[in-house]
Amino acid sequence: MQFSVVIGFRNSNQARERNLRYVLSYYRQHLVGAELIVVEQDTRTDLYDLVDRYLFVKTDRKLYSRAQGFNEGFRISSGQWLVLADADCVPERTFLEGLESRPESTKPTIVIPYRNPVHYLDQLSTERFIEQGTVNDGELGHMTFEAKKNAQGGLVLIKTETFCRVGGFDPRYVGWGFEDDAFINKCVSMGLRTDRTQHLL
Repeated sequence: MQFSVVIGFRNSNQARERNLRYVLSYYRQHLVGAELIVVEQDTRTDLYDLVDRYLFVKTDRKLYSRAQGFNEGFRISSGQWLVLADADCVPERTFLEGLESRPESTKPTIVIPYRNPVHYLDQLSTERFIEQGTVNDGELGHMTFEAKKNAQGGLVLIKTETFCRVGGFDPRYVGWGFEDDAFINKCVSMGLRTDRTQHLL
């Protein structure tokens, strides 16, 4: 197994579950053979037919911990590479489909596989995107977006052994928003290479 896709999740509403189901089917179609893992905190959603591994974690916390989801997913993964993904991020198809053929020597330690701007779809755009089975082919210029100049979250590709070596995400982060920055900064401070590709998210 070369790739394990790890997605942390807490089911707070129907839209969030709908987005996750679409993202899982998207990975199944465009990263064929990858191990799909969902770590769900404090809620239980029937996702067994969509994933290879499912882990329920009881936290009794008011806030969802994205950092914990990634750390727990790593522990049950079997791939040589981790794709640490949000439950509502749709990566560019060509990036996913090109991973298997990308020579090992050209893979940096950490890949942030998208350029800016990052597209944030509103509710109506998201519904249309999913209903039409849209594929992110990098031609999303007609969609409303928000530039996030230094975005480092949403999707990260990292070697499993490297994730272990840096100690994963800082478990003290509860909620989400800065744990990605802290993780990437920790990796860089340890001398690890990063690469931001020219794909679209």
